[in-house]
Amino acid sequence: MKDTFLTVKELSTYLNVKGKTIYSWVSKKAIPFYRMQGALRFKKVEIDLWLKNKCKDVEGAFSL
Repeated sequence: MKDTFLTVKELSTYLNVKGKTIYSWVSKKAIPFYRMQGALRFKKVEIDLWLKNKCKDVEGAFSL
């Protein structure tokens, strides 16, 4: 299976947050990311797992 990498713009659309928020999370190392030739990239499967782990203690949270 091919890994799907997202750009900051694609991830911001996927998560429905501003790009500025994603850059903040990256600077705090709060989100899994990669630097590829200076550009930020995010593995979709890792983002989905990160979201699932963030929501696991939230009552009524949906499962991915």
